[in-house]
Amino acid sequence: MVSLNQDLIDRIVLEDYKSIDAYDQITVGQEFIIDPSMIQKPPENFYIWAWADIRITLVCISSEGSITGMIQKNNALIGCSN
Repeated sequence: MVSLNQDLIDRIVLEDYKSIDAYDQITVGQEFIIDPSMIQKPPENFYIWAWADIRITLVCISSEGSITGMIQKNNALIGCSN
């Protein structure tokens, strides 16, 4: 696992857990198409806690809202816990 916070991981995570890949169900570049009527439920194989982190942004976009600072409407750059 590679992290922007590797120094923090090295200080607080037990050695046995450092090799666990947090995204073993999701691959880089994978796309999830979200049905706005199903916004309360994460897509299959999507971590529930990560979904909770990004859901509010998805609700905003799906209701034609916009995210401050984005070049194009209906776009967002968000992060989630893993």
